[in-house]
Amino acid sequence: MDSLMDVDNEKDDTKDAPQSLGSFLSQGLKQMYLDQQFCDATLVVEGRRFPCHGFFVKNISMENCIGIYALAYAHNHKDLLHAAMHHIGLNFGSIS
Repeated sequence: MDSLMDVDNEKDDTKDAPQSLGSFLSQGLKQMYLDQQFCDATLVVEGRRFPCHGFFVKNISMENCIGIYALAYAHNHKDLLHAAMHHIGLNFGSIS
């Protein structure tokens, strides 16, 4: 009987464990999406509307412009593609 009571009184340490950065970012982005915070564009796919963020355009840097370019190219996002190409052009010497 005592062992049953010990199990009931044990503290659940999983909720106190540190969260991985990827998990933390994913949850934060999901919550921003659900709250429609910072949504400045809406993608429409087969009649469904998806509010999204133009966050990438405002945060292009030399460190991420190639990755953002690849993302924009893969999704045919013309505005983001143009912004990434512009940043690459301005900083081509440093980036290459």
